[in-house]
Amino acid sequence: MKSLQRQNEYVPREYESMPKVSVEIPPELFDDLDKHVGDDGKFVNRSDAVRKSIRKTLNLLHNIDKRRGRVNLEEMKTNRKQQTRMPTIY
Repeated sequence: MKSLQRQNEYVPREYESMPKVSVEIPPELFDDLDKHVGDDGKFVNRSDAVRKSIRKTLNLLHNIDKRRGRVNLEEMKTNRKQQTRMPTIY
């Protein structure tokens, strides 16, 4: 198994107290995820990979909603300004 976190990695302050979530995924998806994690991978650790995946998916969903007129753009801007914490996925 690859290392989950790089040595002496800088962790931003806002990441120190993020809520944690536990998920169950099929072994083949887990193995595929691990191929992209670690020193030679695209992501520092599994949490980073899952966070970025969730962020990308939510952005896609917001764009679809915006195109279909299902999102109040002013409300979205207000919510983004008030957002101070992101959930951590482990």
